Amino acid sequence: MANRTATATVNVSLKDLERFIRQAVRDEMTRLLREQPKFFYLEPETPLYEDMKAIARMKKRGPAKPYSRQEAFGD
Repeated sequence: MANRTATATVNVSLKDLERFIRQAVRDEMTRLLREQPKFFYLEPETPLYEDMKAIARMKKRGPAKPYSRQEAFGD
């Protein structure tokens, strides 16, 4: 008797795949930061630390409006 395996094929557009991956990463990062809040640490005086401080200041003044993907990456 020959061994046979069934193969399932799923076609997903690159745009949908990117959306799925981004959502999975976002969900996993949210879970991780809830379970281990001290896991993520930024060194003070680094560019990313300064950017995050600026975003926190903007948020205190009102809702922060993130750039669209087009505005941020120009694609």
